[in-house]
Amino acid sequence: MYLTSLHKTSMELKVESEDEQLSLMFKARECAHSEACSVEEADQFLHEVMTFQGSCGEGILLGDADVCEDPVFINEVILDLKEKISDAQGSSREIISKTSVFMQTDGNGAIATAKPMIMALAAIYLATKAISLSHPEAMSFTSEEWWWAIRDGYLNDMLVSYMKTGGLSALDPAVPFTSEEWFWAAKDGYLNDMLSHYFRNGGL
Repeated sequence: MYLTSLHKTSMELKVESEDEQLSLMFKARECAHSEACSVEEADQFLHEVMTFQGSCGEGILLGDADVCEDPVFINEVILDLKEKISDAQGSSREIISKTSVFMQTDGNGAIATAKPMIMALAAIYLATKAISLSHPEAMSFTSEEWWWAIRDGYLNDMLVSYMKTGGLSALDPAVPFTSEEWFWAAKDGYLNDMLSHYFRNGGL
């Protein structure tokens, strides 16, 4: 690739050869369709491709610049990159709007909507500590599990379970059959049912 004498000192492109031109275009297109490519990288590729497109349009790139002969391909790459950036910005705006609805502030700047939630979580935490002392065999729910219960709408069920057992029971719920029960099953003719129950649950 050669730069015209008028623009040689004013503009030095990073792209130095036709192979690098093609490489830039293919990397940019790959970035536009890859989850691994960040928005910052996509923005950088967009800037480089648009600079390259402008150079093609102004005739700065001379010689065997075959990439400039296919403006449709360049435009597709630019549109794909813009779409990727736009989608990422849209999802960011959606998260921000949801957060702002949740975190509405009152006149004093305090978080009005979150105050009852914080108080409820504090009460649950204190109750958790008190109940876990009375149920040492149970594994108490983590703060993350409480948050999931609040977020996904099954907090009531979780509270009921917590009040009954103090959390997740660390004990195996299945009690193995005794030798007497095996004898009765064989004697009374329900050994097959008992075996299937045993293999399915490990006991009662």
